[in-house]
Amino acid sequence: MKRFFENNIIVKWILYAMLILLSVLNFLHWANMKEVYYADEVYTYESVNGFEQEWPRAILDEWMGSDRIVSYLAADVDTPGYVQISTVLYGDHVPLFFWMTRFISLHFFKHQASIWICLSSNLVFYLILISLLYFIFCKISSKPFVSFVVVAVSMLYNRTVLEQTTMLRMYIMMLMLIAMLLALGLYIFQTAEKGKIAWIGLILLTPVSLAGLLTHYDFWIYYALTAFCICLYSLILAIKKEKKKFYKTGYFKNIIGWCISFAISIGATIILFPYCVWNLHKDKGWAALTSVSSISNSKFENIVWGFKTLAKSFFSSTPAVIGLIIVFGVLAGAIYISAKTKNRKQLINLSLPIVISILYQIAVCFTLPAAREERYVWCSNTILYLCFAYSLYIILDYIYGLLKDKKYQKLVISCASFVIILPLVFAQYCEINHGKGITYLFFEGKDTQALKDHSDIPWVVYGPCEAHSFFDFVYSNEICFMTNTACEADYIAAEHLNDTDTFLIYAYESQVSDAEVFFEDALNTDLTVTYLTASTNFNVYLVSK
Repeated sequence: MKRFFENNIIVKWILYAMLILLSVLNFLHWANMKEVYYADEVYTYESVNGFEQEWPRAILDEWMGSDRIVSYLAADVDTPGYVQISTVLYGDHVPLFFWMTRFISLHFFKHQASIWICLSSNLVFYLILISLLYFIFCKISSKPFVSFVVVAVSMLYNRTVLEQTTMLRMYIMMLMLIAMLLALGLYIFQTAEKGKIAWIGLILLTPVSLAGLLTHYDFWIYYALTAFCICLYSLILAIKKEKKKFYKTGYFKNIIGWCISFAISIGATIILFPYCVWNLHKDKGWAALTSVSSISNSKFENIVWGFKTLAKSFFSSTPAVIGLIIVFGVLAGAIYISAKTKNRKQLINLSLPIVISILYQIAVCFTLPAAREERYVWCSNTILYLCFAYSLYIILDYIYGLLKDKKYQKLVISCASFVIILPLVFAQYCEINHGKGITYLFFEGKDTQALKDHSDIPWVVYGPCEAHSFFDFVYSNEICFMTNTACEADYIAAEHLNDTDTFLIYAYESQVSDAEVFFEDALNTDLTVTYLTASTNFNVYLVSK
């Protein structure tokens, strides 16, 4: 038995199987709490399936069953619809995630408005990312158990990662592709140092780049910074090594290979989604360029905010200054040790992702839209968290080597590891707060069960309706969208409520008194209006005659 567990190959695969099992269980635990209350998540379903029929909210003063809502969010017809999706997204997002979501919806969840249409693909991306990181750390440390601990601590109980996996958007997919991009970039660079062309890396770089360019426009920024940093550093080393004959070096040959890969990737992106050219020149690209040329105090406040979110993603409510000192102190310490020990490979593996992620964060925060939302820096925060975990390993491994008394080596390192890991896990536990800290997991003020308990009575949406609460409406038996203008059509639609003693009203808090007056007039009776629950921007009221 002892020999069995001493076999690194067997131990590596046993620990990998355990990691995947824990990852799946962890994902299912949080996914089971998932509710849809954020507009962008509703827009995911609208973008992939909404082209099949008219948006129900546009159909005013007409009573409809919940099947009408479900049908709008679900795939009902056999038309693939990828061209229609691209047309819908022309001024918004690149389409790969939406194409995949349409495929899953059409072939596995037809006629269903299930959150698992997106969660199932998120689980796949999450497991691919976990696997990639585990085997990378196995290669770096040659210690499967160390890799298991590093990935488990970094990826299983990390609030920022849980945000990305449970949101019904493309963020975990983008994180996976960024991790692949960095891994390939570092592999290409290290192959160049041996004077060779990284054929495998360059071949794989093209589909990864293409997938990323078609996943999110923010990937374009990360890709540009990754290519710039790695290729510029390679060019400097090529000139330093061969001077005027730098073009003969492996560095330069791989730069050319990267340029060819980029040309293929961007060309394929334009062919598959030509609207990206318009978007970059006229919409998002132009807005970002205009923003870059505009310098103001708010820009630097956004950058400060970005670093505060970084500190929060590590240490919860710990003061940002203290958190940042710890984070960058550990990162700097690991870089110093790598330089001191002349471990060039380790130094490059650590420093390049750190530099690229920090530059990305600064660039995104500097060009931030009006709203400060942490999702814009989720990916860079996660990569920096992984670099932090790698840095801790480097520091502990260095201390381990300094201890001369072999008898105390394992004891000291085990105690040090425990002292470091426990506060990190505890900080994440506090930040997650039983799911309340996971921004898009559920809306704390909403009682979904209360909505389901009243599904058998009519529901009325009074006044302008944003997309945030749209997923609630699948719980209704019948629903009607009314204006708040007391027009003739509103009065006609309200007559349907004469046949019931109770109904629900979705309304803004400021408009509920107006709604009460209108329905008392329309139904010619006194009403009792009782607050039931919140629903994002709306409140929900139980109305009794």
